[in-house]
Amino acid sequence: MPSNSDSVHYRSQFKPFPSSRYRAWTIREWLGTPPNAVNTSSNFPDLTRPVDPSIPAAVHVWHASVQFVRNLLPELELTLDFSERVRAGAFHHTRDRESFVLARGMLRWLLGKYVDVPPAEIEIKYGEFGKPYFSPDHIEFNVSHSGGQVLIAFARGLSIGVDIEIAQPGVDLADIVTRFFSAEELAEWNRIPTEFQTDAFYRLWTRKEAFVKGLGLGFSLPLDSFAVTFAPGSKCRVTRTPTGFPASSEWSLVDLTESARSLTDASTPGTYAALAVPSPRIAASHWFIRNSLP
Repeated sequence: MPSNSDSVHYRSQFKPFPSSRYRAWTIREWLGTPPNAVNTSSNFPDLTRPVDPSIPAAVHVWHASVQFVRNLLPELELTLDFSERVRAGAFHHTRDRESFVLARGMLRWLLGKYVDVPPAEIEIKYGEFGKPYFSPDHIEFNVSHSGGQVLIAFARGLSIGVDIEIAQPGVDLADIVTRFFSAEELAEWNRIPTEFQTDAFYRLWTRKEAFVKGLGLGFSLPLDSFAVTFAPGSKCRVTRTPTGFPASSEWSLVDLTESARSLTDASTPGTYAALAVPSPRIAASHWFIRNSLP
């Protein structure tokens, strides 16, 4: 990880995961390079996966909001390939176009930093279920965006899933839980007091979507084929996995909601986020990009 030196500027807060020997969580805000500093690849956080399986694998989560980086969008748009520029131009609403440019441009920029390749030369491919991937250096990533916020997670040689959602009014949450989620999740939902159900729903949704994306299957996987915790005060974890997939004990499921809200200085409790990694030992860091690109 970068040190707080003349060439790196961030604020950092270490938080150990509750009741865990193997997971550590560090929140960092990337504020940009200070005046007269040179921002080089040597300042960029290291994503090397340890050979020793007893050492937690590094997982990096990068977070940005159009609100705080709108000035960077023209530079990021220059990194997009032809097909991405066509997609960006097809959006009818400015906010949707800006979110797309931020998500794709930031992905290219960060990948370029990890592998020391110009962002515009990054070749992003797509798997059978539409999940984008990047072949060189065994770097895995996952992208999610909602409401002008973008979350991108990276790991090396390790599948990964991330999701961010902004709560939407007027949605029949009970109907979604009843129709699509597992029997044990529905039973848990019915035990939660009404005033806490909206919060519980979005924690449940982001955790489930992060898990599905971590498997790389998209919504081809039935949402009732696995289960996660989400009740207020419960430990965030996978409790049941689909048949034929790694057991629940092999997964790290992390609720990013509080760190996402603190990093964005959000004044309303409408942002929810989660991370899923098929490894019981991870060392995760969360950066929020503000002012300049890493």
